[in-house]
This record gives sequence, C-alpha cells and structure tokens, in this order.
Amino acid sequence: MSTARTVFGVTTGLPDICKFKTASRHPGIVDQRVIMDQFDGYEKYYLLGGNTNWANIRAVFTNNVEGIQIFEEGYFKAPKADVWGVSDFDLISESDEIFRKAHQAGRPFVAFLQTADNHEPYTTTAGKGDFRKVTEKEIDMAAFKAAGWLSVDQFNAMRYLDYNVGYLMELAEKSGYLDNTIFVFFGDHSARLNPFKHMPLPEYEMGTFVDHVPCIIWAPKIVQPRRVSQMSSLLDVYPTVAKMAGVNYTNYTMGVDMLDTTFAGERYAFVVYNRGENYYGLIGKKYFCEIGMDSGKMRLYDLEADPMKDISAARPEIAGELEKLTRGFYESSRYLMFNNKKPK
Repeated sequence: MSTARTVFGVTTGLPDICKFKTASRHPGIVDQRVIMDQFDGYEKYYLLGGNTNWANIRAVFTNNVEGIQIFEEGYFKAPKADVWGVSDFDLISESDEIFRKAHQAGRPFVAFLQTADNHEPYTTTAGKGDFRKVTEKEIDMAAFKAAGWLSVDQFNAMRYLDYNVGYLMELAEKSGYLDNTIFVFFGDHSARLNPFKHMPLPEYEMGTFVDHVPCIIWAPKIVQPRRVSQMSSLLDVYPTVAKMAGVNYTNYTMGVDMLDTTFAGERYAFVVYNRGENYYGLIGKKYFCEIGMDSGKMRLYDLEADPMKDISAARPEIAGELEKLTRGFYESSRYLMFNNKKPK
C-alpha cells in the first residue's frame, strides 16, 4: 500500500490493484467517473503542501473533477519545511483562509486536504509555539516497543498530526464553518512497524496491517456519535459523505455508503497487501478470503478461531462462495479501471 494508491482509491472508488507502481501513473486508468465530480454547485479543492506531480496525482484530480482548484507548493506563503513541502501546521493555516473565504461568500466546498508530516523524515514544528516533542526518558520504552513503534521521532510525528487536527478544528470554529461541515479523517496506509501483538488478529504476520487505518467522520450537528463495526474501506468515503450531504449522485464505483443500515447481509472490505507475494482479499467479521496475485492460490481463514489456519478444504462451501465473491470484486475493479470513462 502507498499514499498514491490510497488517494486513487478514495477519489475514484476503485481499489488500486496494480502489481507494479500505482494506477495513478497509468494514462489509461486516470480517467474515471467519480463522485467528487458530482458535487454540483460546490467549490472543489485539492490541497497539498508539496508538488501535485508526485505519482501523477495531478492527473487523477484534473482528469476527473471539473473545475478542481489545486493549491500546492508555490502557492503557500510559508517556507518549505522538508521534502514534502510546507509543514502541516502552515498548510492548515493557509487552507483555512481558503475555506473561510468560500464560507463567507456562501459557496459550499468539498476539499481533499492531504497532510504529510507523520511520514518520514518526521518533521515537526512548534506549531503555535506550544508543541513539544517527548523524549525516550518520558516514555515506557517496553510498552513503546511492544506497540510496534520504530522510533521516538515516528511517535512524535503522530502526536504532531493529532495536534494539527485539533488546530484545524480550532480554525474551523473561528472561521464559522465548523458546524456545517462534514469532516472525514482517514489514514492512507499503516506506517512501517516493528512486530506487535496488541491487535486482536495477527495483522502483522498476515501483512494486512498496512490496510488497517482509522476513519473518523466528525459532524456532530448531522450524526450522533457511534462506532460503525461493520466492515468498510476507504472506497466508501465519497458515497458516504455524498449521502450525508444530500448530494444526488450516480455511483460508478465499488464503494458504498458505510452508514447504510438497510443492507442486511455480511459486509466485506477489499484489501491488497504483500506477504512475500502480492495478495488481494475480502475480509469480514468472521471469514477472510485471500488470493495470491501470482500463484492464484486461494486460502480461507476463520478469524474467530485460528486466523492463521487455512480452512478452505474443511469448509468447501464457504470457501467456494467467498472465492467467487473475491475474484469477482477483483475482476470488476480491473474492468472498471479501463472502462469507466466519462462520456465524451
């Protein structure tokens, strides 16, 4: 998994199943019918502290979202903090100016604001002057290592991300758009980690930890606090937000509304990961079906029993059903990558 794969997946609603490089780099794939483009009457923004040419991400937005406004390196008044461009603190400060102007002019907006400072080289700033790094002397290093952290710098970068999310909320309240904005905070992929044992499933051993990321929807004036325990993925972000915002849209993607309570069946999340070989799979609450991209071999795991034991031979009916569903999701995604272009 990579940031480029996630930006492509969230924006297009299709999983990036390319074995090499990323789908965003393929000129035959970047033209898609996306839900962000269907926010009629909205200002549409992509904001990044660095240069949008990375991994051809500029094409993902400009090919698919009419009228998209890109704010990137060269626009911001703040100096570059590192290779990723301006610091997240400065990015958020100047992004708020854009959001505030749109709000004051009565122009609704949908924005993809991409932070980067929790990525190596783990650059942090003092923020408003009150962000302080912790040191090894202040940490229980045994618990720290058991949790999988690689370094204190990595830990401080995560703390800095949390700090900046809080800062964005402060600015949104001051600028007046806090209460009528739907905020979605999500990770792009898990960081490199040391072995860990604190998760309920053997995610480190399976390699699936790379796809297990947080997703928090914050809109207290619209939804009541609750935890969504059904399986969902980042493909579901735009269908969910569009439904919450009352936007009429046609869904040409593989994503669904993660808050939809009318679906009574089992939900699965599609994942792509590497464990010596590239794999794709569908993971549910009880069963996890994985298929090797090179070998084509299928394995079925019972997550409530022994989640590392292949039970496909012992449960042939379930294995056959989930194998068809998993291969069907993969092949449908592969087809749509090249056949979901907007009509001329």
